[in-house]
Amino acid sequence: MRQQVADGDTTGGFYARIRELYETARRPSLRHIAAKAYCGKTTVSKLLNGQGIPERETTLKIIESLGGCREEWYVQVDEARAAQGRIQRTKGRGLRDQHHLPLIASTDVVGRAPALAATREKIAPFKAAATTEVEWLRSCGVVA
Repeated sequence: MRQQVADGDTTGGFYARIRELYETARRPSLRHIAAKAYCGKTTVSKLLNGQGIPERETTLKIIESLGGCREEWYVQVDEARAAQGRIQRTKGRGLRDQHHLPLIASTDVVGRAPALAATREKIAPFKAAATTEVEWLRSCGVVA
């Protein structure tokens, strides 16, 4: 818990310093900052609103476009990005990619007419015998 509070302080302080730099630069438009930093307006907006820290180089380009010194901010950007990563992992965001794993090997059937026809030929005898799904998957080579 202590580490999480420290990480929140790190990212919160970083966002506060970014907003201060933005105010010092007399609040240029997001489009102007994005053009100078060669990135999208959404990226700039998310950084200025505390919604996420982009890649190191992108963040440093945004800081430079606001008049900040790259060398002074380099370590702060790395620390804030590391803290942001730890916070996201504690929220469980690192696990969301597991929901996209296929249940069966989709390349056997999806979008391939010959493979689909071959699979139908394999299915025919099992439909007649009313076997279990696991046996069918084994016959297709999906499950060992």
